[in-house]
Amino acid sequence: AKKTDCPDCLAGIKNYNEVTLNYAELVNLKSRGYLTHPDSNFYVLLRRIESSFMKHANSAHVFDDTVEDFISNNYIIPFPCNVHKEKVILDILISYITMRMRQHSYMINKKLKSQNILKKNCQS
Repeated sequence: AKKTDCPDCLAGIKNYNEVTLNYAELVNLKSRGYLTHPDSNFYVLLRRIESSFMKHANSAHVFDDTVEDFISNNYIIPFPCNVHKEKVILDILISYITMRMRQHSYMINKKLKSQNILKKNCQS
């Protein structure tokens, strides 16, 4: 919703219906009406991006390799707005991979920091 006001695009991202499945129970309990569930196709899209990212998370060219892997899998992305589909999917792809790269590097740096502290303590 930050980058588009198109109702069709938003319908491809958000699920406006009440979700009664088990995995949605916590969100439904905590929500005061402001939390929304993702559209099921949007969820599948993110899972596919995550799968491509995990294959290349430790690569020297993480971003390019992840995008290439995602595109080469020929996953047909169902999206209700044909006018903005390409731009919205590209924004999602870039934002998700960037966020995961930051998260992954933070976790690796945290792990290395704790290992360095242990090494330093052992040497003292």
